[in-house]
Amino acid sequence: MKRRTCLLLAVALAVLLFPAATSAQPMVSGFQGTVTAGGAGIPDNTLISAWIDDIKVAETRTSDSMFSMFISGDYADKTVIFKVGKYDAEQTATWKQGETVTVNLIINSWPYQCDFYGVVTVDGNYVPDGTEVSAWIDSARIQTTTTTDSLYRLVIPGDYTEKAVAFKIGNSYATQIIRWERGREIEANLTVSLGPLVCGFYGTVKLDGEDVIDGTVVSAWIDSVKVQTTTTTDSKYGVNIPGPYTGKTVTFQVAEQWALESAGWVRGGNEQVSLRGITTGPPIVNLDPSPDEVRPGEEFTLNINVDPNGHGISAGEIELFSVSNQVMEILIDEVREGTLLGSEPIEGIKEKTGSVGGRENLKYSIARKGTTPVPTETGTLATVKLRIRMGTKAGEYGIPNAVKLTDEDFHSLEFIPPTVAIKVIDSVPGDINGDGVVGLEDLAILASVYGTSAEDQSYRDDANLNRDDEVGLEDLAILAGYWGSKE
Repeated sequence: MKRRTCLLLAVALAVLLFPAATSAQPMVSGFQGTVTAGGAGIPDNTLISAWIDDIKVAETRTSDSMFSMFISGDYADKTVIFKVGKYDAEQTATWKQGETVTVNLIINSWPYQCDFYGVVTVDGNYVPDGTEVSAWIDSARIQTTTTTDSLYRLVIPGDYTEKAVAFKIGNSYATQIIRWERGREIEANLTVSLGPLVCGFYGTVKLDGEDVIDGTVVSAWIDSVKVQTTTTTDSKYGVNIPGPYTGKTVTFQVAEQWALESAGWVRGGNEQVSLRGITTGPPIVNLDPSPDEVRPGEEFTLNINVDPNGHGISAGEIELFSVSNQVMEILIDEVREGTLLGSEPIEGIKEKTGSVGGRENLKYSIARKGTTPVPTETGTLATVKLRIRMGTKAGEYGIPNAVKLTDEDFHSLEFIPPTVAIKVIDSVPGDINGDGVVGLEDLAILASVYGTSAEDQSYRDDANLNRDDEVGLEDLAILAGYWGSKE
């Protein structure tokens, strides 16, 4: 009996120490098979992942539209769900210890897109809502979004297989660069290290097209405030601008003359900006009449010509003040823009005020469409056409005016106000049609409007020879008194 008991104990100990062959198999299950999307194979390196109870337990990548993987653990009889990229395959499988199962994975559609999502931080701090996040491929911005609760999500459609995606937070590149993969949903937490609160600028310096001498002063300006100054060596400059100026534009002066270039302040940046200063002075504005001598009844054009003298010109305005209606008439329909503000400037105010028999005023304003070239080339701001009234005596007549100009930043420019006068030469009284002879044609014109006044639609001012705003006996007497006269 004692011997039998010892034998039973020995058998039990053997069972505990040496388990059966089945339980000695490794805790792993293998899976393999083909992968197709919409009936077609898929590219190499497509991610295939396996999930049990909503937990990813394994992943691999395809080769020749095939996959194989092992899932280690104790998942006896658990259902395995497979994903191709981020899309669930139609097929599932059961985890069997020590077995390798063939399962051919199929997804119906597989769009050309890759999703990125994650948290965004700058210098370890969560970014505020509305922070711009942009994705860049081959130096081109492909997609943009903004953050909510410091989180972002970007869906990048297209075929960018094997392309690297870089990210910008505002104007600064994130540390992370991630490969675009079709059908993937990739968690990418983006971080930016802006570095010290300073931005550096450097480059060559020219003034009016020539290299500057050593010691030339270069200054940097932000919001019309000088923030830093340096001097040149070998026609080069370098300047560091400390301060919280993110998103601000830096402009430069060379020897107190504005440079054509400007740049954005970027924290931790070191930007190359070659400067070209231009010596500027007050714009030169002339009002040139053409022709410069006119007779009563004739028209002339007033050209407003501008030499910007190194400035950019973005807009202009011309006003003719209180032009005597007894001397000349403003032809509002003949007011035109010139070439100074480009081929298609935007027309603003264009109006004439005043009345016949009194005085007339003109106001005309135009602005450039698009970028203002600096300096702007010399040109004509506008042309205004006027007519000398019949009966106007010979002499020079001033045209009171005001001209306003604004630079590329729409700041008003100061300059010497232009003056202008038109010379009226003698004409024979009664020569209504302006042919130099008082005769039948002039009588016919006067007769056609005889008895009319300035309020009548058919009235002709050139037939009003005595300037009383009526065509009557006195006008007929003037014409008769000069009958047959010639210039």
